Amino acid sequence: MPRLHQANSGSVLPPTAFVAGHHHLEAGISLGDKFSGILDELIPIVIQVNGKKRDELQVPKDADNATLEQLALESERASRFLEGRDPKRVIVVPGRLVNIVV
Repeated sequence: MPRLHQANSGSVLPPTAFVAGHHHLEAGISLGDKFSGILDELIPIVIQVNGKKRDELQVPKDADNATLEQLALESERASRFLEGRDPKRVIVVPGRLVNIVV
């Protein structure tokens, strides 16, 4: 899933915008009404393994705990730290994070 950098001005910036400075702010693509609803429906969820941040996903606001748990366990970056072991416990804090305890 691609990650977007969004400035306060409501424009999407390329990842190099933070290196290149203000030139990208002037050349940013305006989101307009067409895409503003899509961005409002997604929220970031932190994925932790044993209490350490391993990934961050953009998920729908209305995702339930079971969906968040499934997405966290399927996360490619988080699964590398599981090392093939089954999680002992999965703690879901809705709207904030999922912690996988191994």
